[in-house]
Amino acid sequence: MVASILDGEAGESPKATWKSFFAAHTPSPAALNRSTEKLHRKGRHDHVVELIRAALRVGLSRPWMYEVLGISLELSGAPQAEVERALLSRVDFVAADVPNLLLSGAYLNRLGAKRPALRLYQEAAQLDPNRAETYAVSLRLAQSLDDFEVIGWAAAGLMRTAWTDRGEALRKQAKDAVLIAVEQLQEADRNEEAEQLRSQFDRAASQDLVLRLDWSGDADLDLFVEEPSGTTCSHEVPITGGGGYLGHDGYGPDSDNSYELYVCPLAFDGLYTVRIRHVRGNVVGKRAKLRIVRFRGTEQETVRVIPIELIGPETPVLVAMSAGRRTAAIESKPRRSAAAIPDTQRGSIHQLVGRLSPEQLAAGNQFQVGMNNGGVAIGGGAVGGAAFNAVGYTPITTTLSQGATLQTQAIVSADRRYVRITAAPAFTQITGVDTFSFVSGGP
Repeated sequence: MVASILDGEAGESPKATWKSFFAAHTPSPAALNRSTEKLHRKGRHDHVVELIRAALRVGLSRPWMYEVLGISLELSGAPQAEVERALLSRVDFVAADVPNLLLSGAYLNRLGAKRPALRLYQEAAQLDPNRAETYAVSLRLAQSLDDFEVIGWAAAGLMRTAWTDRGEALRKQAKDAVLIAVEQLQEADRNEEAEQLRSQFDRAASQDLVLRLDWSGDADLDLFVEEPSGTTCSHEVPITGGGGYLGHDGYGPDSDNSYELYVCPLAFDGLYTVRIRHVRGNVVGKRAKLRIVRFRGTEQETVRVIPIELIGPETPVLVAMSAGRRTAAIESKPRRSAAAIPDTQRGSIHQLVGRLSPEQLAAGNQFQVGMNNGGVAIGGGAVGGAAFNAVGYTPITTTLSQGATLQTQAIVSADRRYVRITAAPAFTQITGVDTFSFVSGGP
């Protein structure tokens, strides 16, 4: 079918062509994928649109179809409302979570549908109010639209959530955006709106509770803050449903890096249990300094500095909080930091290439060549090589060592007096190799 279209042999309209085809055939998802890609590369966007529409009508929907449909409609010159409707349909098909909403919003923004994109970003912020990136993209979009109400909302969101990676730069962007918006409102003689925007930003720029732990020496101290809601903020979970953020996870000997920072812009009333864990190294004088700031950035700001004597591996400190502005926990999943994610879960396949052997790299290159040479066309099965989306064409390369190996691990105690060594010898032998194909049904 695709070959006849590309050769100009299909006499019917694109809509009639694909309606007739799907009435007689039920292609596989891989075939749909390859045929759509071929038509797109040849610039037959009208056929891409009708192929996807016909597939959707017969129930052969896939998540990628709505994205490709929206882009193809844009390339074929369809009305903007039709493009927006196609991309918004993606939200109904996929899971309504933050990544999918942000992705759909990015597509809409790219195609010029800024208002619908902004609505998706705001919906994403409602699902997970702790994500600073949602407010960051909303702020840039609102500035391009001169939407002062959304500018105030997004800037306030950044001031309350941008406390982890790149937090300082994001908060500066929020402050600059509000200053520009206030000037524009004042120039337009909208002084009341300008004052409301400034007041909203000032409230968001304050924090109910800030804890900073400082020390000197080459040690590594970790801060664990147990919040009244039952959540714990630490380097493993830097953002919690209780509104806490671990703004900095430091270690010695650099004095500029020897501190831990916990920020809770909207805090619960109750007791915060602060646990200071001595991970490794030496602290000068075996003492640290805990700085407690309540209602920072307001007229009620109070500061208290407590000297902490580090006697054991962990030192607890109780911090009482009253008149906090938080009344309910945030219903979002706490996210772990990258440091807490095992290597087997972290990164993409491209980041793992550096750990592959030459044999594994060669196998991967051969597989890629097979993908590029092979193809699947609707109605024609495999063409020009292997159908790489079929069974048996997803290679999983495993390196097997042969002989004796020894793995050891050494752990130094906190007082540097003892070293615990664990040794794990292993003896392996490859006795034989069998090859079996699920496609052919035998070896």
